[in-house]
Amino acid sequence: DAAGDPVTGRKGYTGWDFEVLVRAQWLLQNGGRLVTSAPDARNPFFENGLVLSKLGPGSLHALLLAATYPESADRAIVIGKGGSGGTHYMIDRGIAMLRDQLPPGSPPLDRRRVALVGDTLDTDIKAANLAGIDSVL
Repeated sequence: DAAGDPVTGRKGYTGWDFEVLVRAQWLLQNGGRLVTSAPDARNPFFENGLVLSKLGPGSLHALLLAATYPESADRAIVIGKGGSGGTHYMIDRGIAMLRDQLPPGSPPLDRRRVALVGDTLDTDIKAANLAGIDSVL
């Protein structure tokens, strides 16, 4: 049974232990959807002068997709930059927000004049390429 969240007190899972992975696998094999926030396999960080890495959400996405393939293949989506749904959920929404900020009477925003600035090839620059906009690394 799931434990309570130490911050909110609500019932739910607080980590990624084996019990959570087994439950997620069961849900996916029985019609659930796999929605992941980002495709990053790892998240690098610095500590004491060393570059270290934590698991990123893309690692767990790949693990769950592999454990439930082929049942969940058509029900898995990554909504962050560089993911299968990133263009719709992030880039198109960002461009719409830019359009909304144009002063009245301005010419329409031309996607060919929009660029995504990023520091990662496999998420930021890939997202720009998938959306058909320029990128700056």
